[in-house]
Amino acid sequence: MQAKGSSGEVFKRAVQDIVKNFATTKNVNLITNDKFLKNLTGQELKRELLNLEYHSINQDINTIIFKINNDLDTKIKGSNELILISDFQNIKDIKFDSHNLYSLVQTQPIRTNNISIDSVYISNQNSENITLNAVIKSYHSKADDVSISLYNGTVLEGKSNVSLNENDTKTTEFIINDTGDFNGRISINDTGLPFDDELFFSINARDNINVLAIGDDNQFLEKIYSADEFIFNSTELSQLDYSQLNEQNLIVLNELETIPLSLVSGLSNFISNSGSLTIIPHTNSDVSAYNVLYNNLRLGSLGAKIDNTVAITTINFSHPLLKNVFEKQIKNFQYPTVNSYYKRILVNSTSILSFENETPFVSQTKLQNGTVYSMAAAISAQNSNFKNSPLIVPVFYNFGKLSYQHSEINYTIGQKQEIEVKAALQKDDILQISDNETSFIPLQQIGNASVKINLSDQPLKSGFYQLKDKDKLIKNLAFNYDRKESDLGYSDVELLAKEHTNVNYFDSVQLALDTLNNEYKTSSLWQLFLALTILFLLVEIGLLKFLKP
Repeated sequence: MQAKGSSGEVFKRAVQDIVKNFATTKNVNLITNDKFLKNLTGQELKRELLNLEYHSINQDINTIIFKINNDLDTKIKGSNELILISDFQNIKDIKFDSHNLYSLVQTQPIRTNNISIDSVYISNQNSENITLNAVIKSYHSKADDVSISLYNGTVLEGKSNVSLNENDTKTTEFIINDTGDFNGRISINDTGLPFDDELFFSINARDNINVLAIGDDNQFLEKIYSADEFIFNSTELSQLDYSQLNEQNLIVLNELETIPLSLVSGLSNFISNSGSLTIIPHTNSDVSAYNVLYNNLRLGSLGAKIDNTVAITTINFSHPLLKNVFEKQIKNFQYPTVNSYYKRILVNSTSILSFENETPFVSQTKLQNGTVYSMAAAISAQNSNFKNSPLIVPVFYNFGKLSYQHSEINYTIGQKQEIEVKAALQKDDILQISDNETSFIPLQQIGNASVKINLSDQPLKSGFYQLKDKDKLIKNLAFNYDRKESDLGYSDVELLAKEHTNVNYFDSVQLALDTLNNEYKTSSLWQLFLALTILFLLVEIGLLKFLKP
């Protein structure tokens, strides 16, 4: 189904009106979501318009205007005529300049009612089952008994029904077996927009996080880094295999008396490859050796030990390490204490836990690539009761958890994404993403036992994709069109136009071009810019939202 306006299919009708009524013989420039075409003849312009395809990533209208005004070739004397053709869907503000003339052409479909699969998320997961929650929304209409289907690939796994009031949100639950990989698709039957009638997601077998503890007594860490989520290894410093360092996601220096130069060098390389490091000092640390590491990583400096019992009283609840750990902010609890601690001067750090004297106990330093968590005191039983505190598990667990970014079950097309995957690549190896029709090489950064993938303008089509190292499958990925276009609400740009003397409003392409043809047929004004963003005709038509896949 395609959206219908008062004169038929909105997108095609708008293109036909431009082709039919565009009368200038001057060369023009054409802007679309993915093109900036300059100095087109009338015939070239018509050919480009007739060959326009829907695009899944739209540009902001103010970005378009900025691009025009900053393009050197378009800076001619006098005013330029900018025709902005759009449905102006939920646009809050347009930043008009004073030297150009604007014609706003608002084209809208007749119907604004729509039912959308907004999102899907995992609410619970154990060794046997996964509980999925699908969020369904209604816009500008109510709906009874909306049928919802869940597929794994092409196999139907479950069905459900929901009824929604106007502008309502409902959540429906599916329970599936945790069998490893699950390429899921949720679909509904709706007579509104088709692009949001299905939503893709992919559940992969979870990657375990590599943690290495270096120290004499690592038993408490082994209990925290359990085998269901982590691959935990423990070693004394004298038995350390240095080749293992770059295979880790997190390394814990657990109360080493000294840090040899060979370890400083290995840790520096580890951090430069996006590793995470936790430093717990010894009660009798070799301060000069520690400062070689501190200076090498540009953390600051470790000072003298202070023999004074202090309590750990302040929790930074807003820090990412502890965010959502506690149901409410705890103000009175049995504060853990330390009998001695080291004075520190830290650079560009944030405090996670602090002593009663307001000096940091646990701090985080974000480096250019890696992350360092440093503690001011030893936590052995001789120096502290911190290991008996309820804080010990969430703090150290999240040291490990945040050292590796598990992939999401789906991603939104057009948004900047960073995806981290387990892959042992050589320097010249390259990962690629593909489906049955397309293939591309994303930006990627090789780290310690993992690779970070960065996406922004690809892919363009919703569905399942495979991330591969040559022919080896690394992970399944799912992408969906942005749901912000599901709400067919439109801005009153006619009122906006009345607030500016250089802005005119039209409700059809034909009327706009007829008016301009009549007003300027004896002038040379037609240094014309057609800002066809998805704005190419329906601000977000580009999402294929008016086309069945």
